[in-house]
Amino acid sequence: MTSRDGLDDREWHQVIDTLEKVVHYYDRMNNFATFFQAEKWRRVASEYSGADLVVLEVGCGPGAFAKHLKAQRLVCLDPSEKLMSVARDRIGDKAEFVLGEAENIQFDNEQFDRVFCSFSYRDLKNQPKSLHEFNRVLRKGGKLVILDIANHGKGLRSSGMNFHIRFVVPLIAKILIPWKIRRGWDRNHYHDLWETYRNFKTPEQIATDVRNVGLTNVEIRILSLGGAFLIIAEKS
Repeated sequence: MTSRDGLDDREWHQVIDTLEKVVHYYDRMNNFATFFQAEKWRRVASEYSGADLVVLEVGCGPGAFAKHLKAQRLVCLDPSEKLMSVARDRIGDKAEFVLGEAENIQFDNEQFDRVFCSFSYRDLKNQPKSLHEFNRVLRKGGKLVILDIANHGKGLRSSGMNFHIRFVVPLIAKILIPWKIRRGWDRNHYHDLWETYRNFKTPEQIATDVRNVGLTNVEIRILSLGGAFLIIAEKS
């Protein structure tokens, strides 16, 4: 498998389509597909937020991570109005919601103390360009926090993750999502997760990309025996 810097336009639109179709089963699927670790991972990542900070979440989706964040001001960015409407219902006026993409963040330089990207980094169209944007909108001393499932590239752990995501997760979707919902699908949308994962960079490769845009003190944390990772970096 060859790692890439993001999704092509077709893949990206498929991901948005998938998330919009499964949005009401999103939490339930995540819980079962991660053996009930997803909420734990989100809570660990949210520890880098704070009540006195100005926080941006890129790719907020239906608000599963935003609900954990503490902030003086919280801005949630996403390219899907449908997903953001679910997030609005979920967390109310705790956040400001902005329609937009990671590759072109519509904020001035150095506006945020924290930039979070939770389970959406692998779905970006241009990861290096997005990292430049994350760096640009961070204030000096601010932190970038990326949380995502981990692709280990090779070895037994990698083989297990690949099998789980390619075969087990779509099967879980067939069990948890009612037929009356799935019968209108042109495919099992959870096969798209495999498409985004199989060319995803390893945490170490992503950390190198983070350093290349000028962020420093880059730390990798591997969570739950390798199921997910955190990257934390600072703007000097």
